[in-house]
Amino acid sequence: MTHINTPAIIAKQLKYKIRGFSGMIWTLMIVQILAVAAAFGGTGGGSMTEPGPLNLHYTTYNAAFIIIATFLWIAISAFIITTRAYEADDYTFITTRLTSHAANASFLFLASIAGAVTAMLTTYIIQLSHLIALDIDLAVGHPLSPGEFLIGTAGITLYLFLIASISYLIGWLFQVSKFLRIVIIAFLAAVLFGIPIASGALESVYSFFVNESSLIIFALKVITAAVIMWSAVYSLTRTLEVRR
Repeated sequence: MTHINTPAIIAKQLKYKIRGFSGMIWTLMIVQILAVAAAFGGTGGGSMTEPGPLNLHYTTYNAAFIIIATFLWIAISAFIITTRAYEADDYTFITTRLTSHAANASFLFLASIAGAVTAMLTTYIIQLSHLIALDIDLAVGHPLSPGEFLIGTAGITLYLFLIASISYLIGWLFQVSKFLRIVIIAFLAAVLFGIPIASGALESVYSFFVNESSLIIFALKVITAAVIMWSAVYSLTRTLEVRR
């Protein structure tokens, strides 16, 4: 009997995906550069006039727009991975649904880390670009300590992987059933038009994660939700043929 080394297969597939999906990382860089450009005008500001010659004009900046753009990038990337063109790449190797999904989960987690780190770094890019490009008399910012940078990166990584897991599950639901595809589209339409049942359900899920102030508890929530979603994907797809 041939022994299949599952961890080795997952590792080989992950290495292949890192090389094969490198375009997603380039897309991340482009998305974040465009987001930095869009945020260049600032997120707020005003002016103050004091008696005498002093006139103060100020503009505020933050990386929220860049983080939102990164969320959209990971959601689209995770959904695309479930399409048939990307799925066919898995069968360059001896593979099963388990190893395929495990490799995809590993890749999306690494992509989440990359997205989180670059999103955090854009805070410094925004400050530096304004100092260089604009005639600014005074720039005031809150420099992040190493601990704050790590906590921020960890939090964004968890959000990105949560979004990736949701999008990956939705992508496979689209693939395995036309009925489920209709249900998902109907639910999203109901949310868009503000139907209370749909929007209330989404708001409850949103509050469950976003209102959590403890990073450790938030991490446990994300890990639990991710395990449930990836297990659901495996259960949905394990009986599918290797090639559809």
